[in-house]
Amino acid sequence: GARADGLVKNFIRHRVRMIANAGVVEMSRGNMEGARRCFIRVLRYDPLYLKSYTRIARTFLPGPIRRALGGKASRGARIDA
Repeated sequence: GARADGLVKNFIRHRVRMIANAGVVEMSRGNMEGARRCFIRVLRYDPLYLKSYTRIARTFLPGPIRRALGGKASRGARIDA
């Protein structure tokens, strides 16, 4: 019922963050196909998560361009899982 709505929203928000983080990790490891799958999955949960659209586009770019446009993960910073 109405009392559970907040819990469901929080669960989805947490799930979206976890999957998006997994996509960033995959991108940092050079696994663009895996990263794309994660970002597309994020959009299934939340189509308004705009960062996923730009991240998907970046997975198709050559490495040097992707690193120039990206954050720490795309520059090869170490991410501990």
